[in-house]
Amino acid sequence: MPVPQQPSAVLQGTGRRGTISLPGLAPLGRFLRFAVDVFAQGFVRPLPIAATIAQTLEYVGRCALPVIFVVGGFSLAIAIQAAAILQMVGADTLLGGFATLLVFREFAPVVAALMVALQSGSSTTTELGAMRMKEEFDAMHLIAVNPVHAVVAPRVFAFLLAAPILNALGAMAGSLAAYIGSQAKGYVSAGTYLISAHDALSFVDFANGCIKAAVFGLLIGLIATYHGYHAQGGAEGVGRAANRAVVQSVIAFFIANSLLTALLIKLQG
Repeated sequence: MPVPQQPSAVLQGTGRRGTISLPGLAPLGRFLRFAVDVFAQGFVRPLPIAATIAQTLEYVGRCALPVIFVVGGFSLAIAIQAAAILQMVGADTLLGGFATLLVFREFAPVVAALMVALQSGSSTTTELGAMRMKEEFDAMHLIAVNPVHAVVAPRVFAFLLAAPILNALGAMAGSLAAYIGSQAKGYVSAGTYLISAHDALSFVDFANGCIKAAVFGLLIGLIATYHGYHAQGGAEGVGRAANRAVVQSVIAFFIANSLLTALLIKLQG
């Protein structure tokens, strides 16, 4: 008759003796510890204000045109499609409010975050990964400079600031493109469209889009800098880190978008 195993022996294969190790918790713990360190170092004097502003301007300049053209293109197409559908049910007078709310609440924040992740997120991961490969962070420690305070925190805060700015640019471009789309085939009059948009849109909708964009920017900044700061394996490892950063950033802000949309609508209504 087989001898029953002791509980500690059963659990031993899953981690330390007497404990259960869940896969994925260790990387998540390292990421959360990194995020706490970034915020702690970001408010240590001297505050990295100048570096943060410089990085913010760089991210905005790099992503502004892609955000404007992508949001504008999507909004133009959606306005044309929505106009045709609303005409079929006799609700074409609602086109202005429908298109404007869609741009401000969803299109602009999500597309701005997507462009930031693809353009600035990947380049930031590559930049920090190259610094890690050149042992620049180790050199900073030798001269008593904390690289998280000097290099990482300004970039994370820059993502936090750049995303709402890009969201505002995208929202304005998308609204204009949707209006042009509505007038392209004379679906509704200009006055009807503008009245509907004015009645439907409020400052709360614009604020909700900026809140979403800020959260997305923060997530992208933390994920991009985390993978760049901890990159290993030479140039190939840096490439893998950049790829992981983009993929995880997109997944993270799409999950966050679902949660924030439900939360903001509940608070608003």
